[in-house]
Amino acid sequence: MERMDEYQKNVILPRIQKDFRHQNKDLVMMNRAYSIMLVEQGLLSKEDYRTINAGLDEVRDGMTEDDLDPARPDLFFNQEAYLSRRIGEKVGCKLHVGRSRNDIYHTLFRMDIRKSIWGVFEELIRACELISDKVRENADVIIPYYTYGQPAEPGTWGHYLLAVYENMIRHMERLKASYRNVNRSAVGCAACTGTSFPINKYRVAELLGFEGLVEHTLDGTGSTDHFLEIESVYAIINSTLSKAACDMMFLSSAECGILSCDRSICSESSIMPQKKNSTVIERLRAMSAQYPGHLMSTFMSAGSVSMFPVKDNHEHLFMFWDFYDILIAELRMFALALERSEINWDKAREKTLEGFTTAAAMAEMLSAETGEPFVKTHDAVAEMVCQLYDRDELKIENMTGELLDAAASKIIGRTFGKTTEEIRQMMEPIASLEAKRSGGTPKTEDTLALLQKADEALADNRRWLCEEKERVLAAYRRTERGI
Repeated sequence: MERMDEYQKNVILPRIQKDFRHQNKDLVMMNRAYSIMLVEQGLLSKEDYRTINAGLDEVRDGMTEDDLDPARPDLFFNQEAYLSRRIGEKVGCKLHVGRSRNDIYHTLFRMDIRKSIWGVFEELIRACELISDKVRENADVIIPYYTYGQPAEPGTWGHYLLAVYENMIRHMERLKASYRNVNRSAVGCAACTGTSFPINKYRVAELLGFEGLVEHTLDGTGSTDHFLEIESVYAIINSTLSKAACDMMFLSSAECGILSCDRSICSESSIMPQKKNSTVIERLRAMSAQYPGHLMSTFMSAGSVSMFPVKDNHEHLFMFWDFYDILIAELRMFALALERSEINWDKAREKTLEGFTTAAAMAEMLSAETGEPFVKTHDAVAEMVCQLYDRDELKIENMTGELLDAAASKIIGRTFGKTTEEIRQMMEPIASLEAKRSGGTPKTEDTLALLQKADEALADNRRWLCEEKERVLAAYRRTERGI
């Protein structure tokens, strides 16, 4: 008995408390909807309905975590007991007709996931609104782009952030697609084979704002693929934040120095007086590392059991809200880091030039001007760069017309006749961007055109969220009004 008490106190109670915080009001709403349906189906009298509905008010407004009894294994039994204490067991027990904890909880899970999607969607919108402003401000702020960890070509900070923006728009589309699978009621499945009582599960789904039903009774209480789907989307969002955090950590490092972080998002060292650590970005990167492990454990628990209802299916939700909270914190930290950092223009330009990031653009310009194949002009420019490497003189100012002609003679068998000043102009980052013609590039014109499309997509997604939340909340208000 003592061991059982410890188990209830240390294992069961924390889980019921967490469920209470997230599900108590939803369970009250579900019970209201179900009681309305029971009256309409002639399974509950209006007098008993009024008593139950008043009791549910007390459950919603008066029940606290102190009322939770770990001897009752879950929130349902605790809420049922609290309701019966308020209105009497004789009436309270009449609510549980034609249903099981299985279809109750699987419907609650779906209501939970629905709420979480709204929350993540709202944070994505806030982040995108900030990114949009930053893209506009930094559409012509040159930074070096990297491929495989090495300086590659010139880009802009605005264009980089727009890539994150595009990712987030796709995340919203994934959320909406997953939402359609989530937003289906499992009421009516009962334990796993339905019920002989003439309930109207479609009516309950309507009163709870669901767009449809899980018709198959075993599917409704045994499947968790909708859970895995939304957690996968959250993990994909996490991966975008993780990559952005890694890039921002690198760009803000002393060795790079391109991104300057405000002291409000940095911390000092307890021993080294000179330190300025980009703490918010670093914590974002660290927190994002937790998600893959959570996703893997969820997939393992979902895939190593049965299509029949099992407790393993309930384990998903126990950790779900912890990782939801982490994702929300990550989105807010990313927004904070972005808001309170800016590009060091001079350092960014210096790094762009030092990395010879316009070499590819020079080869393209030479090919266009001379008619030589790009492969040949590429190799001629590469030969010039290699010679500077070998002399340990790899600087823009050491690139001369004579050196380029010597390289071109060796590779192509002809010279280009470019002056040193013309080479300087070809190596200008802005000039290399303005020469782009393929669309979607870091050129300011392309960036702003893409930004307009992204802003339009964001407006569509904002509108969807507002309409969907209002549709569900309107159903809740109708259910609250009752019969």
